[in-house]
Amino acid sequence: LRGFSAPCAALAKRYVAALVEYNAHTNVYSQGAYGKLPFHVHDSLTLGALIARAPGGVLDMGSGSGLPSVCVAIANPSIPVYAVESKGRKAIFLTSVARELGLANLHVLTENIVELSRASAFDVAYVTAKAFKPLPHVIPLAKKAIRARARLLVPISEAQVVEHSAGWKRVLDPAVDLERVGPFIYFSREIKAASVRGGSGGRSVFGAAAE
Repeated sequence: LRGFSAPCAALAKRYVAALVEYNAHTNVYSQGAYGKLPFHVHDSLTLGALIARAPGGVLDMGSGSGLPSVCVAIANPSIPVYAVESKGRKAIFLTSVARELGLANLHVLTENIVELSRASAFDVAYVTAKAFKPLPHVIPLAKKAIRARARLLVPISEAQVVEHSAGWKRVLDPAVDLERVGPFIYFSREIKAASVRGGSGGRSVFGAAAE
């Protein structure tokens, strides 16, 4: 893990070891995808480094086995990272690994982000999601989840850039919506909160406004 501090790299390696050990008895990550795990960890740590340039709270929608939430929390130990994951077995792993690695800033919520957004909002600076839903679905979900404004930072592939920047279904402009760091690509856009059906100004708040 070149380019990251020794403590950061050490914690990331412990995270991978914990993931593989847990996954041996409880399926939270495809064992057939272990070969791609180093890439995804590096991708997630790089996302964390981008956030560190202007630190602020982070919401990870559909956090799964912790990519990118765990890595973002490792790279930014002083900011809150909210990992929203609806599957209990994955949320249990996230809670376990946060405790094992001493990530007091990683807050795991066993919730469906769609349902959670009806009653709650996140006062965060960033929203992310990795291998969660297609980008055209992620954008409106993120708008409904936040309290005011945030930057949406989503790791995507070159194939997704092509897919989502062409035709009448175009949702991104490669000239303004992308940030590239080496082999890693991120959809990056400032977003504003959208109204939520069934919600109101009385939604409970996670993040700075709740403190």
